[in-house]
Amino acid sequence: MALVLMLLLGPLLVLLGDATPAQAAPGDRPVKVVIEAITPSVSAPGTPIEVSGTLVNTTGVPITDLTIRLQRGPALESRRALADNDSDPVEVNDSSTAFVDLAMPLAGGDVLSFSYTTTPEALGLSDSGAYPLLVNVNGRSGSDPASRVGEQTLLLPYFDTPPPAITQLSWLWPLVAPPERNAAGTFTGTELATSLSPGGRLDQALAAIEAAPGRDGSSPAQPVTLAVDPELLESVSVIAAGDYQLLVIGQQQTTSSVGSIEAANWLARLRALAASLPVVSLPYADPDIAALISRGEARAVERLLPDGPVGDLVQQILGVEPVRSIAWPPEGSAGNPAVLDMLAEHAVTQVVAAEALTFLGRPDGPTLNAVSTVETGSGPITALVGDHVLSGLLQTGVSEPGGRALSEQRFLAELVVIAAEAPAQSRHLLLTPRRNFDPATGKALMAAAAQQPWLGQELATNLDTAVATPAPRTLLSPAPGTNAIPEPQLEPLIGAMRARDDFASAMTDPATDLLAIDRALARAATINRGPNSVFGQAAVRDAVLAVAGLSATVGILTPASGTYSLASADAPLVLTVFNDNPFIVEVTIRLAPRGAPGVTTTNVVRELPAQARTTIAIPANVQRSGAFTVIASASTPAGTPLGTPVPLRVQSTVYGPVALGITFGAAALLVLLFTRRSVKYWKRRRSPPPDPETGRVEEGSGPAGMNDLIAEPALVEPPPRSPV
Repeated sequence: MALVLMLLLGPLLVLLGDATPAQAAPGDRPVKVVIEAITPSVSAPGTPIEVSGTLVNTTGVPITDLTIRLQRGPALESRRALADNDSDPVEVNDSSTAFVDLAMPLAGGDVLSFSYTTTPEALGLSDSGAYPLLVNVNGRSGSDPASRVGEQTLLLPYFDTPPPAITQLSWLWPLVAPPERNAAGTFTGTELATSLSPGGRLDQALAAIEAAPGRDGSSPAQPVTLAVDPELLESVSVIAAGDYQLLVIGQQQTTSSVGSIEAANWLARLRALAASLPVVSLPYADPDIAALISRGEARAVERLLPDGPVGDLVQQILGVEPVRSIAWPPEGSAGNPAVLDMLAEHAVTQVVAAEALTFLGRPDGPTLNAVSTVETGSGPITALVGDHVLSGLLQTGVSEPGGRALSEQRFLAELVVIAAEAPAQSRHLLLTPRRNFDPATGKALMAAAAQQPWLGQELATNLDTAVATPAPRTLLSPAPGTNAIPEPQLEPLIGAMRARDDFASAMTDPATDLLAIDRALARAATINRGPNSVFGQAAVRDAVLAVAGLSATVGILTPASGTYSLASADAPLVLTVFNDNPFIVEVTIRLAPRGAPGVTTTNVVRELPAQARTTIAIPANVQRSGAFTVIASASTPAGTPLGTPVPLRVQSTVYGPVALGITFGAAALLVLLFTRRSVKYWKRRRSPPPDPETGRVEEGSGPAGMNDLIAEPALVEPPPRSPV
């Protein structure tokens, strides 16, 4: 065994006298062991192993008599063993090297660099696999007796014989961010602008793949497949243009240019990458499509797919044609038959699926290739299956001291065990990071894999042709429920989508005219805010209000006088209807008499010109007189009310049936009375004159029966009056 020990005094941590002591190391040990590198990262027979890092005294008590050694545990030769070790670490006592003294003490708060070199033979490595390796530090804390003062465990991958076959890795690289624009297109925060700035998450996402050193010393862009959210591209373009609307503490500002230069630079870098790397378009705003489809909003999802109205955004902004035949739905959605059927109907031939959330597990079987076939209502479709363990390791952090080395070793250990399952068999594995993964971790693991001669890289878009025989997998049934939108947010969102569809029934081209509303609803339905986000709640409320506001853009104007006068039974009621939208709307106008029998109206369907007021005559038949009220209302063809119902006061001078009957009866009575009087008059005219002396008519003279009549008294002159 060859031992080489090198000690380097690290930088002294300056502590104020009254400062709080540093946090104790894990396990309440006073020394934190930070492993910065292990070389080589994958060991082989006869190759020296060097472990280097720093020792940090997390207390204010000096530690003396420091010694260090390496210990290893049993070989972990299966993926199951690795998973079990993650949750319940094995004892690391199978073999160890000798303790070596460290020449210098470790004062309180100090940092000391170390390097320890040994060989696989000294550690007793034999079979291929991953070996737990413990860095054991002993010493005396103050006046305490010597004991273990610090430790750190990592995995040491080992090949007893290098595998002859290459294990190919394919990387999907998501470029997404939580949407920040409200329904009006105004930004509600500056987190996106910050993410695009140097050091931000989206900036790191491009930096990680722009120039990664290869084994031959070249620095080409990493062969990843970009998965881009069109909503992100749209938002970045708005920021890059400058003078965008931004809400700051509730106050709208229309001249903000925060992050405009950085956004323009980011877009230029992405265009350069897209010119040489394949680009897969995600649905607009990356919504929870499984949840929407399960609630009957399949049409809303279809409008957001790459072949829908938003499909050209990627090409317009990046200048490249996206790969439309590959879909990457949210985790767990790929196993949903309704989702698969819809994607297949929209010319998708390959769907990216998370293995653990889509297929039945194979705990004891070998690792399968990343390509399988699943059946849909439109025929078979290719499933590109992401390895859930390797993809999950992309969620580990590398920013903490020592985090990078631990993550890299765990990642390579998984790959060594996979390769050792069948060393002569080439493997094709797909890595599908979560949407919010840490690009720094991805960069570190990608760089670690690039240094291994037994690992290769291929584009995810080539997997379907690279794998000759799809691996047999069985879909989970039923598919797991993985709604990313909480129910209190999902319910009103579904209601808004249905209201949108009702309003769309009044339009000739709703896919174009309601594009802004559709995108606002999609941003509210995104999976990228998290289940408990207050921003998600605000986005849903805003989208619901935007849809509700559509009905107020069309309606009936209240007449200035508020009273109509009708002079005839068929006189129409003339209304003025407004349409404030920049598109044509078809409406149905109804009149509903209130407690007014004898009044009937006819509904009128009319197309209203954009941003105009239109006069519409509503046919009415009135069979009554007097004043009464009718309610005028507008609605979509589907029946959704538009605007506010308007009460109208109508004054009618039209005779109804009763009035006409009375009038005609009175007229008939007048005619009858007039006729009777005329008959009597003519009878008197034809009678003989009376005897002047007697005042009687002679018997037998005149018409028969006239003698029986009583003679009318003659006129008598008034008596003369006295002149006095």
